[in-house]
Amino acid sequence: MSRKRSECDPTRLCLTGGWFSSRNVGDNAILCGLCDALSQRSAVALTVFTAVPENVRDHHGLPAIAPKYAPFSALAKIRGCHGLLYTGGTPFYDDPVHMLYFAMLATAARAFRVPVVVSGISLRTLSRPLCRAMTRYICRSARYVGAREHRSQASLRDLLSAEVDIRLLPDPATQMQAISASAAEAELAGYGAGDGLRIGICLRDLATSTSFQKSHYSSRFTPAHIHHLTESLVRLCRVVIKKHHGKIVFFPMNTISPDDDRVPARAVVDRLGSAGAHCHVVDRQYGPREMKGMLARMTAVVGVRFHSLVLAASAGVPTYALGYAPKNHAIMKYFGRSEYCQAITKLKGDRLIDGIDRTLRNLESEQRSVALRNDEIDRAFDNEIRLVKKVIGTDNKEVRQWHDGILMKK
Repeated sequence: MSRKRSECDPTRLCLTGGWFSSRNVGDNAILCGLCDALSQRSAVALTVFTAVPENVRDHHGLPAIAPKYAPFSALAKIRGCHGLLYTGGTPFYDDPVHMLYFAMLATAARAFRVPVVVSGISLRTLSRPLCRAMTRYICRSARYVGAREHRSQASLRDLLSAEVDIRLLPDPATQMQAISASAAEAELAGYGAGDGLRIGICLRDLATSTSFQKSHYSSRFTPAHIHHLTESLVRLCRVVIKKHHGKIVFFPMNTISPDDDRVPARAVVDRLGSAGAHCHVVDRQYGPREMKGMLARMTAVVGVRFHSLVLAASAGVPTYALGYAPKNHAIMKYFGRSEYCQAITKLKGDRLIDGIDRTLRNLESEQRSVALRNDEIDRAFDNEIRLVKKVIGTDNKEVRQWHDGILMKK
């Protein structure tokens, strides 16, 4: 079967790796960013592999398949595509069934001589030998492997030794187009959060079950950790409201229990008493483009959620991270803002307040610094996505020769 095409034919890609069937803003921002970035350079036809395909079709208007329920349709899509993309956020982790499923997709791509791309991911610590082996297998099958920050790049290099060139591909959410400023302001006005100095805060409900924490977080959070986080944010809000005459806007990246971001936001507002009148909790689930547009209107953003930091920083807004996982620290380092990051388990409230205070005092300088780093990230993304396009655009003869060589080595 030939996959050669004329310049007017679309590049057919199968995409997997993110929780694209959920309403979580972060995973959907990755999907939207990839769509924006790839379609700017040529016509692209994406098929998303996901657990609940109707959600992807409804939210994004993209064809979607659940390979678990339609395995032959998924195989047909892989056979007829020009590339299989594994993307983030964090697709590879310690779940043997999940990793075997991903390895089977890579095996199908190899059998059909379809290029595999691992595109801008974060990598969790893999403690299970089988999951480590499956991750190695997928990455060794790939013609391009990219991490989205330096920590994951180093982890992938340790896992794969010198066998695979690990590139640095910025998170696609940095390239996602947001709604217009006027549309974002209209949404904010509906919450009473109009013009003026506004600090956005994006939290996460860490008071979840042990099993949920084990599967989703790198650390375990005790009631003492959560209480201290809440009290530190209460103090921060009081300083912003009283000293800087500002407003606080709490943005939920996810509103589904047991991971509902509105729960900790309301806990902070309840502790503020009368000062809570200057706080506004966004109470609905917005899409990624709306969320990025609203975060872009903030003076600064304090984020627990990883993609609240990515979306705000890529929109030119100074950020401060409260890290629940190593990836928070890694992305702040990548954005050049390591000093504006603390682990929740070691949080110092005074340092948080001082960081936001310093940002507001030196706002123009901070904004220039963020803008300069964004220019560098945009150039890096453009260069790397060209390499990805080259891999998936290679004609069938070159693809076949490369796969034959890899299979012989194995």
